Amino acid sequence: MKSFKTNDVLIRKFKKDDIDKVYKNFNSSNKISNLSNVITNKSKYETQKIVESAMIEYYTEEPIWALEEKQTKDIFGFIKIDNYSPKNKICNISWAMVDDYAKEKLITQALKKVVDYLFEKRGIELIECSYYEQNKETGVILDNIGMKKEAVLKHRRFNEQTNTKEDYIIYSININDFKNIKVCNV
Repeated sequence: MKSFKTNDVLIRKFKKDDIDKVYKNFNSSNKISNLSNVITNKSKYETQKIVESAMIEYYTEEPIWALEEKQTKDIFGFIKIDNYSPKNKICNISWAMVDDYAKEKLITQALKKVVDYLFEKRGIELIECSYYEQNKETGVILDNIGMKKEAVLKHRRFNEQTNTKEDYIIYSININDFKNIKVCNV
């Protein structure tokens, strides 16, 4: 699996040495992501299993990259590829980012770099991303990397915090649209 750098982020494999940082950063976060099913780590053992699982993913077509802020060396999130289809040349991209790193700039840099890699080196032609409407910042980040909203599926999940039904939002970008975007920091 390839590692990448942007101006501010190292996008790399998880290592066993990351367990303490991941546990500390993700355990203290109330909100991590555009991923609706990410649960904060309840124990260091659970964190260890999550990191070990991510390390195993490097041997598949659906890797998980650790996101490390270059300046502080903190692990502030990850990017995951899933539902990869070599036949259809399509995949999903998702990420998690701890809330005390309200740094749209960092995640945007990292996502642009990974999207560029998927299109240019892996032969992907379409990348999708979906999220629940509670995570409004996800839409802003997806707009910033050139993805377009394709669908809003109404009332797809009950949000226990707000006691309301939430919409499920689907974004995508194809290789031609990505090539036409002026990409900064890639």
